[in-house]
Amino acid sequence: MTNSDQNDQKTDPPFFPSGYTPEVTEDDSGYNHFLQVHQSQYSGPIPPPESLEYYEGILPGAADRILRMAEESARSVRASNAAQWDVEKTIEHNRHDETKRGQIFALATVLSMVVLAGVALVTGHPAVAGTICSVTVIGVATVFITGRKRKEDGEPKADTP
Repeated sequence: MTNSDQNDQKTDPPFFPSGYTPEVTEDDSGYNHFLQVHQSQYSGPIPPPESLEYYEGILPGAADRILRMAEESARSVRASNAAQWDVEKTIEHNRHDETKRGQIFALATVLSMVVLAGVALVTGHPAVAGTICSVTVIGVATVFITGRKRKEDGEPKADTP
């Protein structure tokens, strides 16, 4: 390498693909050397105007392609969020329907047991009627109380061995 090649390398500014060129200034007052560096950064889908201008200078149409890419990305995110919202809404609706159906079946079961206990009582079997009523009340209360607690704690409803 010749001396002129080394001098050329020292004077070439550094290459930054983003188009960013740092401003570096030196102040030589004789005894102290100061180096001041200005740096900037950005985040997001669209680079700052200086970078867009730089990209456009390298490849005509690049700025438009970058903006179109950002718009398509934003559309995709909005569509994904809308789909996720629809799924969550459907899940919540199904959960509500399941709870409602369970309550209807529980009511039907309790009413049928009350009718059965009434029939047993009328036919002269008070012990059977009392057993049916107590077992029904205890069973339904247990399912509603412990089932709800397990569901809130994140545990499964049924006991698994």
